[in-house]
Amino acid sequence: MKKIFFIMITFILCSSIFAVQNSNIIFSFFDLGVGARAAGMGEAFTSVADDSSAVYWNPAGLGLLNNIEISVTYDKWFMDTFYQHMTAGFPLSIGTIGIDTFYMNYGKFESIDDSGVSLNKEIYPYNFGGSIAYGIKLNKSFLLGVSSKFIYQTIDDNTNFGFAFDTGGIFRINNFSIGFNIQNLGVEKSYNLPIKFNLGGSFNLLDLNNNLLILAIKGSLILNADFILNLGAEYVFMRDFSLRVGYKIRLDEANEIEELNGIGFGLGYGTSFMKIDYAIVFHGELGQIHKIALTFKFDTGNKEKTNKK
Repeated sequence: MKKIFFIMITFILCSSIFAVQNSNIIFSFFDLGVGARAAGMGEAFTSVADDSSAVYWNPAGLGLLNNIEISVTYDKWFMDTFYQHMTAGFPLSIGTIGIDTFYMNYGKFESIDDSGVSLNKEIYPYNFGGSIAYGIKLNKSFLLGVSSKFIYQTIDDNTNFGFAFDTGGIFRINNFSIGFNIQNLGVEKSYNLPIKFNLGGSFNLLDLNNNLLILAIKGSLILNADFILNLGAEYVFMRDFSLRVGYKIRLDEANEIEELNGIGFGLGYGTSFMKIDYAIVFHGELGQIHKIALTFKFDTGNKEKTNKK
């Protein structure tokens, strides 16, 4: 175990030093998030990550899954842009394997030259990729996880392909959770990925008679970019219904509350087998994005990692 920690720490330090030396950022869409549940909570999910979307938010959270879980998400962005995700978690006798695949399509654009003259050509830019992760519950309080991913991006005749790693941990005691992770450690040719450092905490304010209220907060620092503060809450009532609200604040911008910029709302309904979640996130004058996710759970009879959701 000590060797594993040493290798992870060495990799993190070396990757961070290399990243600081290179300021050319690519694959900024990595910051778009995964799933409707987290979006409804303002993406304050680093310490909460207890479903298959933990592959993205914090791979350590995969160690909390006690059943097979598969989730598909569709995001409707601005204009013709849409974003599709599939995440899954497969519990093992020790730890959990997670996978994530995604596809983002930006719609159709007219190709023009440097002078703004049409080239009578249409282009269809898109991204796709995937990741595989592993999370393990080391003891009653501490979880650890790591993931690796690949990314492919094409814009007309230009393509980029890269690899990246994430790592993270969650510490849980009573009704408190603290989560941390580092995302997008890697490079593509001469470019640098948007390395992101996240630290968050959550508190189960209410946990009584099939009612659960979670308050969460997260702070994120993106390499060569801004600091982001995420606030979120989830209220589960009658065991199967959920209401969510969140606020994503970029501290170097003028956050206009009156335009609802950064504010998100969500709701969900689930049974022991299936769950559906929806979120709407406001982006000021740009408009809103809509996210809908459908999750399926398959009972494997593993009760050792039981966790309330």
